[in-house]
Amino acid sequence: MTLPGYLDGYQPPVDASVLVDATAWLDDPVFWPALLWSVGGSPTAVEGFDVDPADVDAMLSEMHRPDRWPGGVAAPRRRTPGASGVA
Repeated sequence: MTLPGYLDGYQPPVDASVLVDATAWLDDPVFWPALLWSVGGSPTAVEGFDVDPADVDAMLSEMHRPDRWPGGVAAPRRRTPGASGVA
């Protein structure tokens, strides 16, 4: 589904061919702590939702793929504490 006018404000413009349906993410228990960590910088989201930091890191990788949107355009990526590659 495309919402008319939804992408109009993005600069540079978003290529509609990279849009994906990510509604299934809403049912994934890792989505909400990943979202809170990503857009809100909430370091307690992973603990608060009692999820594995590695699973959150994997969700963040999917959420921030520059070749699929939502992702890459939406928010700066933050890494979860305790995930691989994070000090």
